[in-house]
Amino acid sequence: MTLTTDQLRARAEALRGEAFGWANKGFSFKSQRLSETAAALDELAANREAQPVYQYRMRNPYNGQVTDWETTKPEQVDFILKETIAANVEFRIIAVRPAPAVPEEMTGDGVLAMHDCGYIEGWNACRAAMLAAAPEGGNG
Repeated sequence: MTLTTDQLRARAEALRGEAFGWANKGFSFKSQRLSETAAALDELAANREAQPVYQYRMRNPYNGQVTDWETTKPEQVDFILKETIAANVEFRIIAVRPAPAVPEEMTGDGVLAMHDCGYIEGWNACRAAMLAAAPEGGNG
């Protein structure tokens, strides 16, 4: 199942509401876990919207000196090429590095370990599956 960015945001908001409800009932540990999951969904949604950065610099054809890198909008690239000699302009696109999408390994500390509810094992099994499916050189 693939979630859209809007669905991720909606689920994060719902989890924050649940966390607030559990906190009011005195279940701070459960509230904290739900808040952390909501924050992870927010991070994933933000990562999906990250855009690459376009930069250019000019090279003087007579002495070879170059300007500092300047950031520009993608729609301005054509204008820059039209207004200059294309051989004297150098472009680079800096892709935004994705944030890690695999959660940290959960240990047996705290309330979950006392209740032995299998949550930790499930969490870590899911994490292991994500790591196994990650491409070579991925962000695990």
